[in-house]
Amino acid sequence: SSFDGGAIATILTRSGRALTLDHRRGLDAVSAVFAAAAMYGEFLVDPALGANTDWIVTFPTKSFYVAPRDFALTQPLAPFVERFGDGVAGASNVEMLATVFDREEGAVNVPGGDHLGVPVSAAPWRLRYEVNAIAFGSSSAAAASSGVFGSTLSSMLQPLGTAGQVALDLASGDGGHAMVPDAAGIVVHGLPVTGFMAYDIVNANARAGILANYGGAFPHRTRTDCTDATGAERCD
Repeated sequence: SSFDGGAIATILTRSGRALTLDHRRGLDAVSAVFAAAAMYGEFLVDPALGANTDWIVTFPTKSFYVAPRDFALTQPLAPFVERFGDGVAGASNVEMLATVFDREEGAVNVPGGDHLGVPVSAAPWRLRYEVNAIAFGSSSAAAASSGVFGSTLSSMLQPLGTAGQVALDLASGDGGHAMVPDAAGIVVHGLPVTGFMAYDIVNANARAGILANYGGAFPHRTRTDCTDATGAERCD
């Protein structure tokens, strides 16, 4: 390593090529392995199937960047922008853009305007915690808990139709999320993240006298973006 006591991270580019990063701190090397500019997954909320979907989105190294007790932090460290408890007690907000797609080529941005009569809040959309549950349902519904895991601290996304997919932009919120540059000036954009989608179905329409109960869980997909000191893309 060209840094004293540095740490090496090896990440895969979008073409499957290995890219080696040389960071001063082990924390940043671990975070670089998880860093993603965008996250993608599906939802299923068809009432005819009794379907519910929860997303779990985890920022596994977030506490080391935002918690004042760690390293006597007086301000958050990149790629996060809010210390724990500075905005809302018990939370550290992360702003992002979500794009919700249905299965008919329709799409709506959250936050944004509206599309096909679907109202969307103009306020920033945030995830507050290190481990976040995202529920899919009406923004006006007074749901006490998320449909699959029963989280009472979930964020709500309003689905478009009864099934589709969501793209979370993890790089552009809060004015931009990006890791600190490594020794060669390479910057990985986005946030260190991992997670999965889970759905369950309680289908009373499967067959007369039969109640079908089933579900599944699938890991989220991610996209990696990184640039060098000249701004050229290095993760293609």
